[in-house]
Amino acid sequence: MSRIVAVLPFAAEVVDPDAYDLARWLAADVAAELSVPSVIEARLVVDVVEISPYALGEAATQLKAEAALGAKLHLAEGVVSLAAMLAGPDGKLRAEWAESLPLGAATRLPRMLARATLLALGEDASAPAQSVEPEASGEAVLRLCRAARRVDEGDVDEGTDELIALVQEQPAMDAPRRTLLQAARAAVGGDRMPAFFSAIERLAEARPDDAEVLLALGDYRALHFDEPGAREAFLKALECAEDPAISAQASAGLAALAEAAGRSEEAILHLRAA
Repeated sequence: MSRIVAVLPFAAEVVDPDAYDLARWLAADVAAELSVPSVIEARLVVDVVEISPYALGEAATQLKAEAALGAKLHLAEGVVSLAAMLAGPDGKLRAEWAESLPLGAATRLPRMLARATLLALGEDASAPAQSVEPEASGEAVLRLCRAARRVDEGDVDEGTDELIALVQEQPAMDAPRRTLLQAARAAVGGDRMPAFFSAIERLAEARPDDAEVLLALGDYRALHFDEPGAREAFLKALECAEDPAISAQASAGLAALAEAAGRSEEAILHLRAA
């Protein structure tokens, strides 16, 4: 059974739309980085609450979580300062951290904070490697956060257009790609799926050898009953994958397609590969 960690909305300490958008994106990306299948289930809290040990403890209790994570963010003169804390249901601090980085390096913070949280919880084996994402321009980071807000608020076309533009303009910047993929996964089963399907198709055109993007494309094509297209995407993902976990997911996708088409022997072969 997975351990539950609540992630509270990060608080911007100044009245600044850019700081608010950055705090919102950081909390969502930290929750995504913290989620480890069968190990940690990160639950992103919607309601804004005070960032204090007591409030974190209350949130952990309400969500039946082992701990709750929150942070205060200050953005000024191109520098992001983050003060984060992790507390248990009893309201006692389990860990706290402080970090200041140039705004252009803010996309490193989610992985850094997720890693520190997992280490504090004793999940050393699940902690991600330190982020090596190169520093981008501060304006690119703000564009990312604004685009993520637009997607969250329902303006999927405009938000995903901006994310894909950033993917093309800033190829070394991974955050726009993963933000789009995370949003697409969250949209599965909802009325925003067609818009995300179009966005994932365009993302795959921009990154034709990206195994994770191809995997998402295969999933979306399968959900839209495009079996040949899904098969093509899964096979390409398998060919491009360097991560064994992505290879396994691509093989599982191929197995599901084969089983649905009544090709049981082929399905078994793919499952063995997974």
